[in-house]
Amino acid sequence: MKNKLYFIPLLLIPILMIVFGSFFDLQINQALYDRTNGFGLTMAAVGEAPGYAAIALLGGVLFFLGLKRYDLWWQKTLFIGAGVAALIVAIYFQSDHVINGNAFNIEHEWWALPFVGIPVALVLCGAGFGFGYYLGLKSDNPNLLKMVIIIAGIILASVLIITIVKSIMHRTRFRYLYDIGDGVLFHEYGNWWQRGTMPIVEEFKEEFKSFPSGHTGTAALGLVMMAFIPLFKKEWTEKKWLQPVLILIGTIWTLLVAFSRMLVGAHFLSDVGFGFFISMVIYLVADLIFYPIKCTNKEITEEKPTV
Repeated sequence: MKNKLYFIPLLLIPILMIVFGSFFDLQINQALYDRTNGFGLTMAAVGEAPGYAAIALLGGVLFFLGLKRYDLWWQKTLFIGAGVAALIVAIYFQSDHVINGNAFNIEHEWWALPFVGIPVALVLCGAGFGFGYYLGLKSDNPNLLKMVIIIAGIILASVLIITIVKSIMHRTRFRYLYDIGDGVLFHEYGNWWQRGTMPIVEEFKEEFKSFPSGHTGTAALGLVMMAFIPLFKKEWTEKKWLQPVLILIGTIWTLLVAFSRMLVGAHFLSDVGFGFFISMVIYLVADLIFYPIKCTNKEITEEKPTV
């Protein structure tokens, strides 16, 4: 239970972001906005990488299970196929995010996808897939498959909730209010709890998906994945410093992504706060519902292996 204490102060971070943003969203973006900022565009391209790498990582674990742990042909086909499918999905979305209008906006160039998007995605997601295979190889947790299913459920739930809320709220991005409106559309600004009222222009439909931040939510999923890593092997759970360090790294990355999204006017502070908050809450709910996992090998764990 004590490991869950790491997430109590962590959850306060997005809550404070939401509260502060409720009062100062517009003022913060006006002070920070730099549409062509190199850091902001780079993070737009690769900020979600930990989340997509987490999907590829799960694919690597599933691939290992099919290759090494299961004997029946249909089991091997199922797990190996699921592992490869997870890798392909991760590469597809990561490659698109490198080149699309949210990042460097080169998606219409013929060379962008084969020479920029796919190579970057192959490196990032391939590393995640390989690390997932390594985790499967090293794991002595008898509930490895159950843990993979839980992590996959957390990722799927977070993506679905953020996507659904975006489609309902239609909050206008700051950059659209500033650039398209030539700085005179701020009267159309609405707070996070107000559904967008501006007519959606099909050509700019992505500009009406400000709330909540998908980039920040996906980055936070990488944080959740890092918190699970020590549970793969008993020896790693005994390294008391490992989980806090991994959580700290994931938190810093998530906050950098959140800042970068405000910097380029893609999101407001409350948007990134809610993206962060949704992924954290889904993790905590999943932990409450699905754990404890009953371990048959008491050498692995004798108590609830919370993250």
